[in-house]
Amino acid sequence: KPCGQLLVKCMKEGGQTAHVPMRLYVMQDFNSFLASLLSHPGMEEAMDRGMMLHDNLQIWDIKDGTAMGEILGPDGKPFMDGLKRTDLRLAWSLSVDWCNPYGNKISGKRKSVGSVTMGLLNLPPSLWYKAENMYLVGIIPGPREPSLDEINHFLQLVVDFFLPSWKDRTWFTKTTKHTAGRLSQSVIVVAVNDLP
Repeated sequence: KPCGQLLVKCMKEGGQTAHVPMRLYVMQDFNSFLASLLSHPGMEEAMDRGMMLHDNLQIWDIKDGTAMGEILGPDGKPFMDGLKRTDLRLAWSLSVDWCNPYGNKISGKRKSVGSVTMGLLNLPPSLWYKAENMYLVGIIPGPREPSLDEINHFLQLVVDFFLPSWKDRTWFTKTTKHTAGRLSQSVIVVAVNDLP
């Protein structure tokens, strides 16, 4: 059922009328980001080590808990199965957070923009949140935080963008460790959000 919300506005420039989006949302290509990450020396090895689940009594990492081992892939087998397969299995966290682009001034204007980011949990925890390792999916435009119903539309784009890597896997023609190419499969295992 159409919601009736305007999606575009008419703009005139040079005597021409064009329809432009009311709120532009640009997403970074997931496969391009992952290919770039795989091209860094040592990263693929760190990702491979991250497929190994730990069997400890102490929990230092999300992989030390039981939940990661219980995730089943589309084939019905454990997704994180150590190195029993040659394809790269990647576990991601999804985060949505908000900030005032003009600073957090109490008496200032209250504006808000959102970031949608993903962290690669295969990496050691000390590398999860380094800027070069974070997948910046996109910036949700302001000037206000969207309602829960509105944010679902932004998150649906993330799911649609990410789903082929989960269901069909992605072929990378060359990585630093596999010069003949390698399959990669990804799953979102946890969401850390500051939702309105």
